[in-house]
Amino acid sequence: MNSEIHITDHALLIWMQEVHGIDVEGWRDLMLVDLQAALDVFDGDRTPGQPAFIVSQTGESVITFVAAGQEPSRVHRRTIAIARAVA
Repeated sequence: MNSEIHITDHALLIWMQEVHGIDVEGWRDLMLVDLQAALDVFDGDRTPGQPAFIVSQTGESVITFVAAGQEPSRVHRRTIAIARAVA
């Protein structure tokens, strides 16, 4: 195997969807439920160390998700972070 070839997250996701039948839209719907719950309790400040959806400055897109115990990159810190404990 060629370990020098980088596989992007996008390529991995499409492969999982098309080759292995992963229901991406179903997962997207579940994520939207969690996002809405986070928005419902968001007080304008992110709690460090807590999971967070990183949302674009326009509020139109989720850019990434930061897991508990991780910190967003320097670039993502400039965007709006919505923190919520995700059980």
